[in-house]
Amino acid sequence: MLPQSDTGEWNGESAALRYGNFAMEALINMVLKSGCSRHELEIKIFGGANLGFHAARVGTKNVDFVRQYLRTEGLAVSASDVGGNHGRRIYYRPSTGVVRQLYIRTNQVARVASEEQNYAQTLKTETASGSIELF
Repeated sequence: MLPQSDTGEWNGESAALRYGNFAMEALINMVLKSGCSRHELEIKIFGGANLGFHAARVGTKNVDFVRQYLRTEGLAVSASDVGGNHGRRIYYRPSTGVVRQLYIRTNQVARVASEEQNYAQTLKTETASGSIELF
């Protein structure tokens, strides 16, 4: 996922599949609609590794984006592990807030890169649906 559109445009069907700023608004709105209030949100960020198969350093851009986004929204981070050059697998239990993180071994990077590239191809063919309400 890219942090945001280079053109500044981030609404529309394709944005729902590509850009973090759209996804963050949608995620936070859905959580707030479920009955949670902003002061009850517990923010944890993980990932953002640059795996070396893409020169654009998307991982670094995503980390920079999410930190700036959270600052702008006035949301504090309670836990994080971001950056680096090793992917992570994250296991999160929403009922307890417990996060378990496993680093992906170097010999698994090629497989993970292939999975990510295959997933990216599916994003190009799926049509987004639904709506978003900005707060």
